[in-house]
Amino acid sequence: EPDYDNAVSCRGQEIDIPAGSTGIYLLLASASEDTRATFNAGIPTDVNAPAWSGFFGGAYWDAAYDAFLREGNVACIGSHRHDSARRDDIYVHSYMYMAYIPVSSGATSLTLPDAPEVTLLAATASLDPLHPFTEVSDSITRF
Repeated sequence: EPDYDNAVSCRGQEIDIPAGSTGIYLLLASASEDTRATFNAGIPTDVNAPAWSGFFGGAYWDAAYDAFLREGNVACIGSHRHDSARRDDIYVHSYMYMAYIPVSSGATSLTLPDAPEVTLLAATASLDPLHPFTEVSDSITRF
């Protein structure tokens, strides 16, 4: 929505978490390049925040490109983005990633890393870890 802050650049802020939470799910991305950052809810947790745009992976193609796959749990994919003039950048993909941060017993806040390039788009406190899925990246042969 216009005039609302819909994302946070991580600069060491603290976010209160509900009592009894056992974990926090984050929706995040890096503004420029893949960035490692440590979030802390009583347990320092190192997270890779991949870049928000570009390609998540690619196949080997006629010796012109090497195969690659970024490290991260893709939560949302956009088929295009908008430039500063609000025009469509067709086929310039965008991504948001999920990360899970465990919460230690008695923790009352989540401390964000001092990593301004990492953008936090959402945070959801949880009572139980959510793991009913299988990561696609576990079944892909890495080159």
